[in-house]
Amino acid sequence: MNNLYLRPSTLLLSALLISSPSTTHASGEEETYSSTITGAVIDESLIEKEIHISPTRKQTADDAHQGSPLNPYSDLRSGLEAALASLAASQPTKVIIHPGTYREDVSDLDFSASPEIANTLLIIEGQSTEGVVWSGADIFHASDWTPQGDGVLSHPWIYRFGNYSPHWGTPGLIGHRSEMVWVDGKPLRPVILEDYEIKGMGDWKGSPSWTYQHFNAPNEALSSGSFGVAERQENGSSIFIKPFTKELSPNAKIEIAVRQQLIDFSGKHNLVIRNIRFEKVANSQWPNGAAKQIGAVSFGLGNPVVFSQNVLLDNIDI
Repeated sequence: MNNLYLRPSTLLLSALLISSPSTTHASGEEETYSSTITGAVIDESLIEKEIHISPTRKQTADDAHQGSPLNPYSDLRSGLEAALASLAASQPTKVIIHPGTYREDVSDLDFSASPEIANTLLIIEGQSTEGVVWSGADIFHASDWTPQGDGVLSHPWIYRFGNYSPHWGTPGLIGHRSEMVWVDGKPLRPVILEDYEIKGMGDWKGSPSWTYQHFNAPNEALSSGSFGVAERQENGSSIFIKPFTKELSPNAKIEIAVRQQLIDFSGKHNLVIRNIRFEKVANSQWPNGAAKQIGAVSFGLGNPVVFSQNVLLDNIDI
């Protein structure tokens, strides 16, 4: 990626997919441009339009001023769709996100749909240096869980993340899972309930395969502070947790990662992202049926890969 600059952030992990652009010549040789990467050059004084988003917006009938500080959009999708419309009109745009936790996946929005959208300056900024959280997890209320005995609780599970990894990935099955669970902010340890035989790992020949073997009963497999997933219908299509305490408080906050991606900026140039914490995303190295790797926030996907250029990440936690 050309012109990428990252200012210090507390945590920056591989969930943010960043790569240097490359091209493949007719000879099959690949040329990378890592030697040409420079700092992003962004003139923020060019901004012509501001769009506000707040999860605690005041309901008004003033649609003409939707997105203003006094009448902000209530969700990220609505605000970012308005930003795309402004970019399409070649208006440099700043999206100001007010403090709160946003639980949305807008990765279907196309930030390179036209030359105007791809090249016009876009700033997406948390209103303050802390307090803007974009989460891949949803809350599963304590009252919705069913006791299974011995401190184990179950909840219906509709997601099918499966076991996915490229053939050069980890040989251990636990490393092929995407699920994550937190109870009152503390992560639970994943335990394999559905065992699979793995073939094709580490041989660099095609794709790995997973053959189902057997089910480990949650009451026997789970210990305090752990969880497991039974995706298969014959095993109940449920997620099981065994919290750190035998008695789960009715007010316990149970969060489970259910979104595999939050936003995709592939092909978007002249971009600033500032003061946002991206967290708890169930992204996998190579998700089911995908011909590409994904991350919580992506800047270069597709085949051929379309990279973003001139990108500034400022005070970002991922």
